Amino acid sequence: KFTIICTTHWLAKCTRESLLFANTKIHIIPNPLDVNEIWKPVDKQAARIVLNLPLQKKLILMGTDWGLDSPYKGADLFIEAVRHLVSKDIDEFDLVIFGPNKPQKDLSFRGVTRFLGRIKDDRLLAMLYSAVDIIVVPSRQEAFGQVASEAQSCGTPVVAFDNSGIADIVIHRETGWLAKAFNTEDLAYGISWIIENEKRHAYISEMARRRAIERFSESVIARKYIDVYQQVLESTRKK
Repeated sequence: KFTIICTTHWLAKCTRESLLFANTKIHIIPNPLDVNEIWKPVDKQAARIVLNLPLQKKLILMGTDWGLDSPYKGADLFIEAVRHLVSKDIDEFDLVIFGPNKPQKDLSFRGVTRFLGRIKDDRLLAMLYSAVDIIVVPSRQEAFGQVASEAQSCGTPVVAFDNSGIADIVIHRETGWLAKAFNTEDLAYGISWIIENEKRHAYISEMARRRAIERFSESVIARKYIDVYQQVLESTRKK
C-alpha cells in the first residue's frame, strides 16, 4: 500500500485520477525553500546596480529554465498581456527576461526589453527577484510553481493563471494575482492592478514574503514530513 506526497492540490487531483493510485492516501506538502540564507529580499536599488538594471523604471520579470519557446511556459501569452497593457497606455515599464533563449515572437513596445540569459546561481536569481517590481508566470501548466514560490520569498508579487499547481502557490489579491486561465486581458489587469498602486504593491510584497516563510520554510516542511512518517508508522503498528 502506497502513501503519496504531492506538492499541490492539482497534482493530488491528477494522482487520484490515475487507476494505479485512485484509492491511495495522499498528503500535500509544498517544496521547501531556504528562506533565511538564499530566498530572501535584497535591497532593490542595490540589486539593480549589481545587475545593471535601471534604477527608476518599473520592471516586469518573466523567465524559465525550460526555455521561452516551450508552449507550457506561456511566453506567447505573456507577450499578448504586454500588448494589452500598451494598448491601454500602461507602458511606463521595462521587461526583464531570463532563460536559455529569447522568445520567438516580437516583444517590441515603447519600453526596453532586457535579456539576461540563463541564471544558474540561486543567489543571483534571488537578487533578480528582488530587483524587479513584479514577476509574471504565464505557464499553461505548472505542477508546483518553483519560480513563483522563490519570488514570493524574496518579496516579489507574482501574476499567474489560476489553473494547475501554481494556484496553490499564489494567494489571489494577497501575494499576487491569479488570472482566469489563459485570459491575457485578465493577466494584464493583474499586472497593472499591482504595479500601478504603490501602496498596494508594498502590501502584496510584504505579504508575499510573510506567507512564503509560513508555508515554504524548511522547518515548516520538515515538520509536515515528520507528521506524515509518524502517521504511516502508527497505522503500520495497528496492523
